[in-house]
Amino acid sequence: MKYRPEIDGLRAFAVFSVILYHAEFSIQGRDWFAGGFIGVDIFFVISGYLISRIILDAVANGGRFNYAHFYERRARRILPMLLVVMLSSFPFAWAWLLPEDFVEYANSILSSLLFVSNFFFYFSTTEYGADSALLKPFLHTWSLSVEEQFYILFPAFLIFLSGAFRKHLLTAILVSAAASLALAEFMSFHDRELNFFMLPTRAWELLVGTALVLLESRQPIRRRHPVHSLLPLLGLLLIGYSVVQFGETTRHPGAITVIPILGVALIIRYAGTADLTGKLLSSRPVVFIGLISYSLYLWHFPIFAFGRVQFELPTVAQKIAWLSLTVLLSIASYFLVEQPFRNRQRFGTRIALSSIGALSLVALLSSVVIVSEDGFQSRVPPILGHLEQEKRNNAWISSGESGLPPCNDRNENFCEFGQPDKQTVFVIGDSHAARLTGDLIERLKTSYRVVPMTKGACWPLRGFDKVDGLGQIDEGCDAEFQALRLREIARTEDAFVIVSGRLPLYLTQKFPPRRANDVKSRDWGYEYHHAEKTFQQGVVDTLNEIAATSRALIIVYPVPEVRVHVSRQVMRRMPANALQVEDFLEKNPLVVGYDTYRERTESSFGLLDAVGGENVFRVYPHRIFCHVNRPGECVTHDNRILFYDDDNHVSASGAALINQRIIETIALIEQKDPP
Repeated sequence: MKYRPEIDGLRAFAVFSVILYHAEFSIQGRDWFAGGFIGVDIFFVISGYLISRIILDAVANGGRFNYAHFYERRARRILPMLLVVMLSSFPFAWAWLLPEDFVEYANSILSSLLFVSNFFFYFSTTEYGADSALLKPFLHTWSLSVEEQFYILFPAFLIFLSGAFRKHLLTAILVSAAASLALAEFMSFHDRELNFFMLPTRAWELLVGTALVLLESRQPIRRRHPVHSLLPLLGLLLIGYSVVQFGETTRHPGAITVIPILGVALIIRYAGTADLTGKLLSSRPVVFIGLISYSLYLWHFPIFAFGRVQFELPTVAQKIAWLSLTVLLSIASYFLVEQPFRNRQRFGTRIALSSIGALSLVALLSSVVIVSEDGFQSRVPPILGHLEQEKRNNAWISSGESGLPPCNDRNENFCEFGQPDKQTVFVIGDSHAARLTGDLIERLKTSYRVVPMTKGACWPLRGFDKVDGLGQIDEGCDAEFQALRLREIARTEDAFVIVSGRLPLYLTQKFPPRRANDVKSRDWGYEYHHAEKTFQQGVVDTLNEIAATSRALIIVYPVPEVRVHVSRQVMRRMPANALQVEDFLEKNPLVVGYDTYRERTESSFGLLDAVGGENVFRVYPHRIFCHVNRPGECVTHDNRILFYDDDNHVSASGAALINQRIIETIALIEQKDPP
């Protein structure tokens, strides 16, 4: 197979698109590489092209395709570097990850080595590109799993088509690619994450590479036309446009992804050493970057992820340092790991495969032990161990009914706890309300019937649909679901209704700035839509409706939001000496300015204050967490307990403090107005 240096050059553009996308460099307030995720799509086309050439060359030359040799080459190419990066990351994961994150880290390694990490990250509700996703060291291995699944299925598929549709092979490939693209476009409207992570909606990109091989063999370019020199440049411009203009609201992969894929196809089809684009891609520095692109891809994500774990708000200088470390490690890895393992003279089949097997066994067993030991709770100070225990004990989300979703994620058949013949306490709202529910159930179940009707990011609003940035309605929080929750309340006599949620987010449509002097806020990406009402009108009208149809409405006002993930921040700030932890936390608390809190919640307070009625009661979390021994500040922990477990959700201990006020309010109502 003739070597084409411009393809390695294309790999260089692909890998740096991905790296700069994950680095999130902002220039003049804009991330100019917001569409850099299409670098993975470039890799898919290249992989499809190269693998198809290997298979079709073997078939065309009258020989039988050697599956054993093919998979040995894939193993030599992929596994040694992957295992080196994985094993190198264990000490940092041990030192820096919380137990829960450590378990997820180990599971991601297991799934990656079994080539199913795309399934793992989809079912673990990972939103690729979200801030939380950037902290998962092996999230990027989803693409390796897609490729490996392709390598397992594609050779037999292509050989079958070569025999069954020899004269129409190109047509069969194009039809298959079109079907995959149509599926991707359909899924981009119905399940964006499933669409992103799975092979069936990515296969068309790999098959474009196959189609290019078939075009080369059937319609080789024997005489170059002057236009041929311009087509690769057009391809480069299409890729560049996609990197700059695509973003988190792009329906990708889908019809719009044809733009960069067409660009890749034009370069592979028409680029040569004589045209400007071919010369650029074939230049020695660019080709060298392409040669180390696999190492760059593998190293960059864990380096940036662990960097962000240690420095939640990294500076540009820190990101440049991480990028430099990525390049240095990749150069070393290319010469010390990649090249030796690919060289059959240096490492024969037995030595190479036994080495890969031994390293795989170490990684697998280590991961299994981490999972079985629940992330080794003893690694972390007691204050963090208590938080992990609280999470495991928060079993209310499952009612024990097999085949049904967790209680905090139901569109119908809401869970019920406590005494079915007693008065009902409804908890309605988003994930902030859900955090209160477990402790409330435990404290009220002997005297009340408790029904949680919570849904993530779903504030109760009559007649409103929650719509994403692409105009797609969230079926888990549409007007029908909203009506169902309100109907449950209206048909229940003399119910207590507790409403809680992250109202400032829904009002401002933005997350709070991550630094005190940060003028850039991140968009929420959703909005609540009603044909006639504003969101503000909907809030007041819906709460008044609830008050009119219930015995008592208890409104829990917004909790202070924190700019950093509290448990991770406490983990990274902990002193090495465990005996000094309590003293350190008391003297160095993680706090939020009270003025910052009131500025963020001013409009929320105004709306909630507008809800009137004698049966409307209010609970103010800021009276629990703010001005406690620290005037002008809101605390996130004391010296033994964390009140938060991330940047905006209270922990079970924090929820218990809020719930105490709720229970006191219910008791006061019962005392003044017995049923």
